[in-house]
Amino acid sequence: MLKSETIAHQQLSSKIKTPLDHRILVVDDEELFREIVVQSLSSFNHQIDCVSNYNDALEMFHKHQYSLVILDFMLVSNKTGLDLIKDSANRLEDTQIIIVTGNPSMELAIEAFEHGVYDFFTKPADLQRLKRACRRALDYNEIHRQQKHLNVDLLKKNQELQEANSQLLTALEEAKTFQAHLATSKKMAGIGEMTASVAHEFNNILGAIRGYTQLASRKPNDSQFLLNSHVKIKEAVDKAIKVVRNLLLFSKRIKPEFESADLNSAINETITLAQYHLELNEIQVVKNMQAIEPFMFDVGQLQQVFLNLITNATHAMKNGGKLVIETFIENEYAIAKFTDNGTGISEELAEKIWIPFFTTKDKNQANEDNIGSGLGLYVSRQIIESHRGTIEVHSTLNIGTSFTLKIPLADTCNNQNEDDIKIRLAEIEKALTPKTTPEAMTGLGAMVVDDEPDIRHVLARFLEDKGFTVSEASDGRECLEYLRAKPQGFHLIFMDLNMPNIDGEQALHIIKDEFPQPSVFMMSGFGGSNSADKMLALGAERYISKPFDLDELDDFIDSEMKRFNES
Repeated sequence: MLKSETIAHQQLSSKIKTPLDHRILVVDDEELFREIVVQSLSSFNHQIDCVSNYNDALEMFHKHQYSLVILDFMLVSNKTGLDLIKDSANRLEDTQIIIVTGNPSMELAIEAFEHGVYDFFTKPADLQRLKRACRRALDYNEIHRQQKHLNVDLLKKNQELQEANSQLLTALEEAKTFQAHLATSKKMAGIGEMTASVAHEFNNILGAIRGYTQLASRKPNDSQFLLNSHVKIKEAVDKAIKVVRNLLLFSKRIKPEFESADLNSAINETITLAQYHLELNEIQVVKNMQAIEPFMFDVGQLQQVFLNLITNATHAMKNGGKLVIETFIENEYAIAKFTDNGTGISEELAEKIWIPFFTTKDKNQANEDNIGSGLGLYVSRQIIESHRGTIEVHSTLNIGTSFTLKIPLADTCNNQNEDDIKIRLAEIEKALTPKTTPEAMTGLGAMVVDDEPDIRHVLARFLEDKGFTVSEASDGRECLEYLRAKPQGFHLIFMDLNMPNIDGEQALHIIKDEFPQPSVFMMSGFGGSNSADKMLALGAERYISKPFDLDELDDFIDSEMKRFNES
């Protein structure tokens, strides 16, 4: 949770006087489990009802308004807990739901969170964790109830939030695709935990965006406040983009994007994001950080490494413990050291931890929540090596483990290979080239093809400002209809790759066969060099990854305008 959100939640919670009119419903076909839950929550002093099946639960929903429902996924009927949620959506709008199941899976967890489930537990459930989750759910319900009249839905009016939602959907699709490729591997039992962490990060980001949009709606005449709110929203969206890019590291190698940054700040921000799990597992974090001047590194990628090391340390200290994080300078290297007093790793296993899909976590243990994917350290080592650094491990069984990261302080960008230097020189040359004026572009036609209306509208407005006459199409079929009606009317086409009816690849084939004039810029939010290479080979002039930057598109448009003017 972000620090600002944590403070805001504490301030709100301090003002809440939890009423005694909360009502809780336990839906489970196991009588013993119902009795245990009721006994565990008895100190809440709320009315607790219990039922054992789908029909009784529906009847109770019609009789009472519940603040919290603890719901078993597998009910004794042909209905499931998710069926109950779907069939009772109109009665559960202001209800927090906690799912418990004895047969967890990544698909079930994703579907549950997509239907608004507050939390997800695997049987046998940790009663202390369940009780804490119930308390948080009730607090959240009370905050929501007290502030409901202030909630104004501005999400559709905010482009940054739309992009964040799009990135979240992309991340979930990437996670599903990645899980499908590795479905036969027993090493992927921990993928559900990764998904939950991603959902937690995005909920924090979306919470910040929603909060700033709501605050802005309350001060429509304060231009400075509105401007500051938009700046904060953009920062949150940028953070969401970095989260998605870090997710993609699990399925492909992404080249670092170096920037001058503060190593200690990057570590502190990662600790803040992991604070919930650290407190939940009673892990004390001790920081011994020396001042280190900003140097060149990829903040998002190194935070991926830090988060993985913190998560591994948490798993190694099942009964609580201490995590010591140190930073200092040694021989022109920035050193970051993470030391825990957990179970440790044997010398034999320590040699294998860098192997993809190898994990030291016991797959036969009763609680499978901590089974690892075996990818975290493999990806972490790739990231550190891409920064021309090293990562080392020292561990002793029953004593603890220490990971030491060494990253060169020298400007890594100056050590890039010849191709990188050529690319940078080309970018500088483009920046120095005068941009084509809108007047010189008058009379040129452009088309934006995307099934996402907000993307179409943004690009259309951008191209109109550049002097184009712009048409919009929602899919490849509509694009081809425009072209056949006006074959000489379009000089430039922005087209999404993934669309219904006729997708971007199919439309590109037809355009290059029938309409040689327009330049085609392909777009996709799924990333991947394979897609880019394929689209360029089919004749696309450029391949643009979403979310795009309008300042970069300026250069692409100017280049195309030169070509049109010269021809």
